[in-house]
Amino acid sequence: SRSVSYIIKNAFADTSTFFPDANAADGFASRGSGNVTWNAVRTGAGTAGSSADANNDAPLTIENWSQINRAAFLFSITLPAGATVTSCTLSINSTAKVDNGTHDLGIVIVDADSASDTSIASGDYYLNSAPMGGTNTLQSATTINLTDWSTTGYNDFPCNATAVANVPLSGVMKFAAIFDKDQSDTAPSSTGGTADSRVTSVMSETAGTASDPKFEVVYTTGGEEEVIFDIFELPKRFINYAYAK
Repeated sequence: SRSVSYIIKNAFADTSTFFPDANAADGFASRGSGNVTWNAVRTGAGTAGSSADANNDAPLTIENWSQINRAAFLFSITLPAGATVTSCTLSINSTAKVDNGTHDLGIVIVDADSASDTSIASGDYYLNSAPMGGTNTLQSATTINLTDWSTTGYNDFPCNATAVANVPLSGVMKFAAIFDKDQSDTAPSSTGGTADSRVTSVMSETAGTASDPKFEVVYTTGGEEEVIFDIFELPKRFINYAYAK
């Protein structure tokens, strides 16, 4: 009896969804400083922060410039050993917004590095010379304009290649939601008044997880399997092909 051995490689796709929890918080940090320059309100020390609210007005910016709020979303990740992440999406639910058209704002996701995994505080506002302690590097593949922001469900931010590469197999993934002009350090247009632009983000302190911030990770796992066939059990056309080779 003659046999043929083949190595078959299998790749299996799967999806895991994560929410902020006791090991990874969500919340906001802000600076309220009266009427100052854009640079002063953007890069000054935070004056408030919390990870205990069910809803946060973040991102937020108030003209003249008196306040900026930034939202943080942390997720404790556990994936199978050897998994390869292929895509991910951060989704934020919202119940309200104020759109001052003069500001012409969009919302983006950047990396964060809060001082603690389990709480967000005022000190995270401009930690390590960057919004929410990260490197101010974009993690979202898209910008959601404030005019398009949904207040009746989730707003989805597909991850860019940088974020996909940063997803750990085990560890805490940290994001911040901020306005695009905060990320690019471009002062929005101002009417000279105190008009604000903001969204109200639903946080994990809301009962259940049906409306919580969520992070969906798509990944593959795979392995090799050796399969041995008795050549006389193979289909005739396969045998002819094998001998022809």
